[in-house]
Amino acid sequence: MDEGKTNSYEVITEGKAKLLVYKLESYRVKGSYVPALTPVFYNPIMRSNRDIMIAFLRTTLQRTTKELKYGETMTGVGVRCIRVLLETNTKPICEINDVNREAIKLAEKNLDINGVRDGVKTSCVDARVFSLMHLAPKDRFDYLDLDPFGSPAEFIESALLSVKHGGYVGVTATDTATLFGNNPTKTLLKYGVIADRLQFNKEFGVRALIASIVLTASKQEIGIRPVLAYSEKHYVRVYAKVLRGKKYAKESMLNLGFILHNVQENSWKTIRMEDVIRNNWEKDRNHKVIGPIWTSEYIDNELVKKMYINSFELSQESVEMILKIMNEKSGIVGYYDTDLTSKLLNVSSRKIQKLVDKIKERGYVATRTLYNPKGIKTDMPYYEFIKVYSELS
Repeated sequence: MDEGKTNSYEVITEGKAKLLVYKLESYRVKGSYVPALTPVFYNPIMRSNRDIMIAFLRTTLQRTTKELKYGETMTGVGVRCIRVLLETNTKPICEINDVNREAIKLAEKNLDINGVRDGVKTSCVDARVFSLMHLAPKDRFDYLDLDPFGSPAEFIESALLSVKHGGYVGVTATDTATLFGNNPTKTLLKYGVIADRLQFNKEFGVRALIASIVLTASKQEIGIRPVLAYSEKHYVRVYAKVLRGKKYAKESMLNLGFILHNVQENSWKTIRMEDVIRNNWEKDRNHKVIGPIWTSEYIDNELVKKMYINSFELSQESVEMILKIMNEKSGIVGYYDTDLTSKLLNVSSRKIQKLVDKIKERGYVATRTLYNPKGIKTDMPYYEFIKVYSELS
């Protein structure tokens, strides 16, 4: 490390890792830290993202007789790899990469600081090249992390090709305005999904990203099975099992579908890809066709329960997020924004818990959602929901 630069750095702690990073205070704009301005990317706000990854890997990558391989396409300061080696029991073979040579130098320094440099292979190439260097079955990863600044779309295909059958990929997207449908043209160009402004925009973004991964994977006869996906803060995160073979690709595709969005009522219903293929659906003139999206469950609640057990020594914020994910009913597409419903009906806001209880009394599922504190997920038909909402004082 150039001694002339030492004043530019500070040592911070995240989990069990001690990290040399560029001084955060030097990269503030109007009071807010802007990680994209730093010579080597590190975003402290994304700690919960990395915490949840640790709980996920503690749960899924159990120690076996074979050696496990962990890969990172964009390592930045090396924080994910270091935490995996310090905070999980699997001790996988790690290969980390960054196209930024300064990032690799700093990551290697951080590996040394934490005493985990031995056995970690580093490279400095484009993320897609790094993934394609692991095409051969013997070189593939048990887990590959794809965590870009912005959209992961251009890196997904190569990433999937580098993962073993039965392995996992973790994908982050921070271009949430695009995924949430704020600019439908950009959503279509980047992800191949027709978007619209929906009251459940955050959940739509999660389902749209999964669908885009499925569509990309199918071209290589790869299926993906999402086991954990969510959105918080400024990002969407998807963890998926990679399954190689035409039958798995077909299974994945049949879990896609479309939303029929009634713009006048701000209501919706879903249709399955299979029904679209067979032309077994009807479109009302008030409906806009949105999608494709993933229409099935995308959270393995039993897996997340085990993650909660394995969330020891993680931040309280992250543990609370795992609990919220565990309670999410991902089998129901969408949620009602009660503030929006009140505005639509020109009535006062209803107490969320009273509304949940009233819906349950009618024999339907009703829960809160992690995406919106004023949101309710329910399988109650729209017109009945509006009636219950109107009658509730």
